[in-house]
Amino acid sequence: MGSKVIYIAGNQFLWYIGLSQVFKNFYGSDACIEFTPTMEILQFAIENTEPAIIAIDYQNFDFTSDNDFLNLKVLAPTAAILVVSENSDGKQLKDVLKLGISYYIYKSSPEESFTSALKAIQNKRKFICSELYEILLQKDKKTTVAELTKLSNSEVEIVRYIADGKTTKEIAEIKHLSFHTINSHRKNIFRKLNINNSSELIKYANNNDIIHDMDYYI
Repeated sequence: MGSKVIYIAGNQFLWYIGLSQVFKNFYGSDACIEFTPTMEILQFAIENTEPAIIAIDYQNFDFTSDNDFLNLKVLAPTAAILVVSENSDGKQLKDVLKLGISYYIYKSSPEESFTSALKAIQNKRKFICSELYEILLQKDKKTTVAELTKLSNSEVEIVRYIADGKTTKEIAEIKHLSFHTINSHRKNIFRKLNINNSSELIKYANNNDIIHDMDYYI
C-alpha cells in the first residue's frame, strides 16, 4: 500500500477515474486511491485507514448538511479535505470555508489548478482556485475599500493574496501576470500606504477592513 491514502467521495464513477489520474500524476506510486460513493462507505474506510486526503464532490455526495464536514474533521483530524464544487455560489463557498475547510476548487478547473491545490496540501498551506477566489472577492468587495485605502481594486486583490500568505511568484501565476508586474504592484502598494513590509501590510489591511469577512483564510 502506498504512503498516501486518498479517498475520493462522490457518486460519479467517471469523475473518480479522472480525479484519481490527477492524484496519480502528482504522487505516482505513493498514491493509494479509493472510491467512496456514500458517507457510510467513507466513514467505514476512515475507521480502518487514516487518509492523507479526502476529496469531496460537493454536489454529488450524500451529505445531509455542512455539519458533515465537521464530522469528517473529527473522524479524520489529520486529513486534508479538498472540496470540489461544480457551481459558483459565493455564499456556499464562504459557509464551507468558515467550517475550517482549507482547500476548495472548481470542478471545471484545469489540471494545473488541481496540481497547485495538491502542492498547497503538501506544504500545509490553504488554497482555493483563482476562479472561486474571484467570486469571493466580488461578494465581499466594499465600494469604499479602494477609495478608503487609495488602492485600485486590483491592488486590493493583491493585498488579500498577500494576507493569505501567497508569494509574489504565486500571485503572478494566479493572475497570469509576470513576476515583475506583481512586484511592481507590491512596491506601489507599500508606497501608497507608507509601509515597509508584508507584516505591516497585513496589519493595515485588518485595521481597514480590506480582509474583513475573509479572515478565515489566515
